[in-house]
Amino acid sequence: MVCLAESLEKARKTYLVLSGLILLAGIVMLAVSGGPNPLDIFFILFGASYYFLMMARMRRRLRRVAHEAWESDRTLRDSVRRYFFYEDHVTAVSKHGELRLRYEDIYRVIATETNLYIMLGKAQGVNLVRAECSPELIAFVERLGEPRLWRAARCLW
Repeated sequence: MVCLAESLEKARKTYLVLSGLILLAGIVMLAVSGGPNPLDIFFILFGASYYFLMMARMRRRLRRVAHEAWESDRTLRDSVRRYFFYEDHVTAVSKHGELRLRYEDIYRVIATETNLYIMLGKAQGVNLVRAECSPELIAFVERLGEPRLWRAARCLW
């Protein structure tokens, strides 16, 4: 879910532009009408608050989607995975199977204070808990994703 940042940024810019247009329409209507009337004030107030209302709505929806995805996949959530790092790939092994990920296939590495995410795509990846990794491994994983490293202040969910 963290990789939804690109679509979240695109939506944020869209809402900002729409908010600005609504606000501008209210200001133009106020200037043309010669004095304040309820419709002008409504457009100005709505335009000023639209962006914040939409961002709050989007954040709630993102949390709900992430929570539903987490709750729907109990088998992966409760499983233990072991990671083996090799010269050209990493292997993730669990009771459900084995995943072999070549380093050149990494989409992005996301680094937070508590976790490292090696992403295969925008919404699929493997999670490494920083507390369970050696400093050498953390440095190695961050170097792997260096051109594609994204440092997140915190998770979105």
